Amino acid sequence: MPFNSDTAFRSDLGFSARGSFRTREHYLCYLGADMPRYFNKQIANMRNGLVRSFAQRRVTLEG
Repeated sequence: MPFNSDTAFRSDLGFSARGSFRTREHYLCYLGADMPRYFNKQIANMRNGLVRSFAQRRVTLEG
């Protein structure tokens, strides 16, 4: 679980999708952002954080 509760890598997609898509080039630029690679990199970062014990305490996640 990411440490910031007000921002997250997945919320960036919502902001970028709000862009103005007026031309074919706008769509190609958005698709060129390579979202699957972006998500895989973020998942790898979270896994590396767990290996280093950089994670929320369990009690925090229990709600």
